Amino acid sequence: MSFNMVLFRFLFVGLILLFLSATVSGQKQSIDMSAIPMLWPILEKMEKDMPPSEDEWKALFETRGYKAMGEWNCNMIKNNLLLVFMPSNRSALEKRLQNGNYWIKRDLNHLLQVKGRQKELKEYSQKVDVNQQLEKALAKAEAYLPKGITKKIPPPPIQFIVFGPDARAMGGNIIFDLLYTMNAGEEPFIKILGHEVHHHYSNQIPSKVKIPDQIEPSYTSILDVLNTLKTEGIADLINRPFPTILENNDTGRYMIEKKAHAEHQSKMKTLDSILSKLNSDTTGMYQLGKYAFNLFPMNCHPNGHYMAVLVAKHFPKSKLIEASNNLFLFFRLYKSACDKESNEYRFSKETMHFVEGLEKRFTIPSKRRADN
Repeated sequence: MSFNMVLFRFLFVGLILLFLSATVSGQKQSIDMSAIPMLWPILEKMEKDMPPSEDEWKALFETRGYKAMGEWNCNMIKNNLLLVFMPSNRSALEKRLQNGNYWIKRDLNHLLQVKGRQKELKEYSQKVDVNQQLEKALAKAEAYLPKGITKKIPPPPIQFIVFGPDARAMGGNIIFDLLYTMNAGEEPFIKILGHEVHHHYSNQIPSKVKIPDQIEPSYTSILDVLNTLKTEGIADLINRPFPTILENNDTGRYMIEKKAHAEHQSKMKTLDSILSKLNSDTTGMYQLGKYAFNLFPMNCHPNGHYMAVLVAKHFPKSKLIEASNNLFLFFRLYKSACDKESNEYRFSKETMHFVEGLEKRFTIPSKRRADN
């Protein structure tokens, strides 16, 4: 083959790759609103004290956004909608608002706002466009991701539903509540979207850790707590202030975060006692892992954030990026950061020995090491 032909093929392939890269980075993101127009007739029916049929619920929860939330969440959403929108459930709603925990009260009060602002939401759903915000969110997320990943891999589908004042990254989708989005304002929305986008792209990076299969289920809960502290902690660097501040008059969240930060040392001490015990005796490991997970409120957000902030104080961002798919590295970085501080609880040798054993057991070897 002539030199000119080789050069031509090289340039041609290069142009194709450049085109594909530009297409991924500049493409407009589709927004799925399919659940929203199906929701209004159901709400209208319930306001007349008429329960929707099972077929109506099934059709609603088969839309992509609700389906990605999973059956358990959809059942919770269904129950909350019935409480809020059906007049015959008013006394049950008042009791729930009085006796429920933070999460229950938060979601029910949110749906009460939806009930009073349906006209606004219908208009908003016709004009919402997140493409400009998505570009900014991708930039914020990539500060803690491998360089160029958001240009190589398309952004996730964005679904809008109604469920509570929150956003989720589930089933390969980013799911936003419609009212939550409308209330957020542009800059907070960009940060929240950046947090969820970070989850999506972190899941695209080949994991360094193999999840225990059916043979070793007892290990899953321990790995889950360590992984969730890492995952939410790093993503919270994108959108959560530290120390926590009162935002959107959400006193409940503020108090939970403030308390979790104030009790961080005692929580780490309890985690240390659990892990050091497991170093010598793994009896009841699954239950102990569940107990450890429940030490940390709000799905580990406040305490994972505390850990990530301390790591960011003592190590460059490149280390946090490296840890984005390696829960053991994140744990070691946090331990090293604590060693540099005078007031942070330090994990025992027994705990670190146990975590090192987990790392050896569950780290996926690189191809180079596997070939040797």
